[in-house]
Amino acid sequence: MTLYGYDIETTGLNPYKDEIVTIQYKRDKTGLSVYKRWEHDTERDMLLAFLNDWKDIPRSRKRGAEEFIAFNVLKFDAPFLLTKAQQHNIATESNWNGEYVWQNIIHGPPFLDLAQLLGDDMKKFAEWRNCLTGSYGDYESKQIPEFYNNGSYNKIEEYVRDEMNTLEQVYQEIQTENFYEELQTLRETAEAKWKNRDNSSLSDF
Repeated sequence: MTLYGYDIETTGLNPYKDEIVTIQYKRDKTGLSVYKRWEHDTERDMLLAFLNDWKDIPRSRKRGAEEFIAFNVLKFDAPFLLTKAQQHNIATESNWNGEYVWQNIIHGPPFLDLAQLLGDDMKKFAEWRNCLTGSYGDYESKQIPEFYNNGSYNKIEEYVRDEMNTLEQVYQEIQTENFYEELQTLRETAEAKWKNRDNSSLSDF
């Protein structure tokens, strides 16, 4: 099973002055989940709604949990969400504390971040999308603030659905590339060496 996301749309790149518009993820077995700012009284309420659902998703791959696929989550989405959680004092909420917030937003789950896999050169997702699938979307992320301010929520939802579907398509295309097969082989080799290691040669690892 595979989970795509989480992913967020915002009114800008600065979590200290900009706002989260949507938080979304897509699972093989349950489809797309979107938390929308306009459906909650406050940004804090939206963030809590997301976190209270997100925390229940199994994390351990060894126990059959999903593979988590995202794009640039490590440099943008995760730190943005953590900053917002701190601003809104989520750790003071019942059943939450600072460590639990950290575990759910930053430490887990173990993402395969496609931006890092593809080189971390800050290419926009739209560029990789066109390169691997030959298409562009009808809207761009830079239009989200305008759509939000104008109340064009249907366009935001359309953008989000398209973006999450395309993330899945991009990952499927990446899996057909030779370098991905080579990477999988290297992973298996490293894992086998680790399992069969001799305690006297731990320094080799």
